[in-house]
Amino acid sequence: MSHSTPELTSPRSPRVAAVKRLHSSRGRRDSLLFLAEGPQSVREALRVPGVVEEIYLSITATEACRDLASISDAPVTLVTEDVLSAMGETQVPQGIVAICKFVTQPLENVIRAGCSMIVVLDGAGDPGNVGTIIRTAHAAGADGVVLTHDSVDPHNGKCVRATAGSLFHLPIATGAEPAQIASLAGAAGLLLAVTAADGDADLYELVSRDSRPGIAWILGSEAHGVSEEMRTLADLSVSIPIFGGAESLNVGSAAAICLYSDAAARHGLSRASIPGP
Repeated sequence: MSHSTPELTSPRSPRVAAVKRLHSSRGRRDSLLFLAEGPQSVREALRVPGVVEEIYLSITATEACRDLASISDAPVTLVTEDVLSAMGETQVPQGIVAICKFVTQPLENVIRAGCSMIVVLDGAGDPGNVGTIIRTAHAAGADGVVLTHDSVDPHNGKCVRATAGSLFHLPIATGAEPAQIASLAGAAGLLLAVTAADGDADLYELVSRDSRPGIAWILGSEAHGVSEEMRTLADLSVSIPIFGGAESLNVGSAAAICLYSDAAARHGLSRASIPGP
């Protein structure tokens, strides 16, 4: 492994200050860069050509982190543990930090013909929830995730960590307006389905229909749910049955239930198709 820049030893270095600016949404917007911390996020970032701009590696990094740095085409700088700690957002440094280019795409690249399952997050403000939903969408085989203009930045550090690397592999669009979403969904033949406690359609009845189009699943924030504008533009509202005494579901849980119910039906999986003991 070669190093293209001198070793960094001072947490007060201008380079450290430049990295720390990426902790803020303004710093990320101005530079179109964000941080990936730890071996899992950096590994997934390196799997996408051209995303990683630079890597900072701790002198006490594990062999796994050193192996990652060795395969990077981007410059690698060896730094002290306190420098890496100053650069990162987490309390405990994980040995490696990568500076990455924004990975979001234009909305028309996400909501497009041929899609069968999209997630739309309307006003979602919790980065942990958003990151978890992106990870779930990736696992369930969704075609992409769309965040409205008033949703959290998916490049937020907490969100990046919660995606566990899925951020780098799933088409994601941000800053979308409800009318744009509805227009592109209509052109792509997608059904806009709002999740709501008082939905007109039952989730399991919807996904079990013999013939149905692709679905864009719309979920709102924990505090306010889906906006009135998005509800008006949606084709139908869908409720998730609650069989126990809980009042409601966390938005991440709701997303997982909808996506996996949809995916299971599309893959032809049902209780009848599962062999018994």
